[in-house]
Amino acid sequence: MDLETTFKTIQKTYSTLSDACLKDLIDHLSIQTYNKNTELVRQGQYATTAYLILSGSARIYYLKEDKDVTDWFAFENEFFTSIVSFFSNQPSSHFIHLLEETTVAEISKIHIDELCKKHQDLDTFLRHVVTDTMLRQQRRLASILFYSAEERYEQLNHLNFRWSVIHSNYK
Repeated sequence: MDLETTFKTIQKTYSTLSDACLKDLIDHLSIQTYNKNTELVRQGQYATTAYLILSGSARIYYLKEDKDVTDWFAFENEFFTSIVSFFSNQPSSHFIHLLEETTVAEISKIHIDELCKKHQDLDTFLRHVVTDTMLRQQRRLASILFYSAEERYEQLNHLNFRWSVIHSNYK
């Protein structure tokens, strides 16, 4: 995996990282490949790691009255974690489930905090990532409130998400 190329692609969406920042960030990332159906985080655990999908996909969900409710899907070149747990140091109310064999770049919250103190450009970059995540969550909430399941399914198809992979893995 060429992390420098991956981050150069991602920077086009968020903001630019200096060469020194990018080197420090890559030095603190750990590349891991997990099997399909791995639960990276379980409800009640503390999320102390953030992930970037290099290949594969993940589903973030919670249980309500013994029924699972999907909150989010994450795909290649997207960041994810149990966001409330990660930022508030509370037990996660969510599960993070891998839908297929997935390779991720992982980094601990401790390392992120250290690197953000050292590199203002990383702090800015991550602010853009979190803002984008919040906006996408807001759009997802609006779709749940205002669109039928069929319309939400069509939205996924129009956004070129790999719905066929999700559908076949999630049955």
